[in-house]
Amino acid sequence: MTFIDEELLPNDTSDAAEEAWELMETVRPLVGRIRGLVDHRLGPLGEKLGPASEYTLRCLSCGHFAAPITPGNDGVRPVGCLLCGKAYDDLESTVDAYGAGSFYEAVTQGGDPPAYPCAECFTAEACVVPTATADEPDGYVLVCLWGAHALEGVCDFCQRAAILALPEAQMCSDCLDVRYAKF
Repeated sequence: MTFIDEELLPNDTSDAAEEAWELMETVRPLVGRIRGLVDHRLGPLGEKLGPASEYTLRCLSCGHFAAPITPGNDGVRPVGCLLCGKAYDDLESTVDAYGAGSFYEAVTQGGDPPAYPCAECFTAEACVVPTATADEPDGYVLVCLWGAHALEGVCDFCQRAAILALPEAQMCSDCLDVRYAKF
């Protein structure tokens, strides 16, 4: 599957290649159900996935925690499943897939946005999503898709996800510094 995804189909511009891409998307969810293949593939991947468990996401195709975030990389292919090969081309498509809701609904109907800007990596993009990770499979953690790190919460003042300097007030260190500078 990796060979098809990375070598064969990207170099084929025929009509058959488009059909093959669509067929691959129907095959990916089935890969997670083939127990022997899963055990065979995840065994050697344990060395890669173990240390990355705090930023390894559940693959939305095969359903296994085998999709680590690739930090940085200029937002190109930020998440890719090592089991079934499902990958996202850019940060925006990854946020669309893993984010909760949409920016349009958050603005027009209220509620939380699907992603937040990150106070730790200083990107201008909304790259932090609330999602389950291999470390927290039953809960949701704020994870930066750009820098591959977990965050504590969203600052009530700047609305960026951050490691909170003042957790009881839900305030990041930048906003805390601004507040202290006024005194």
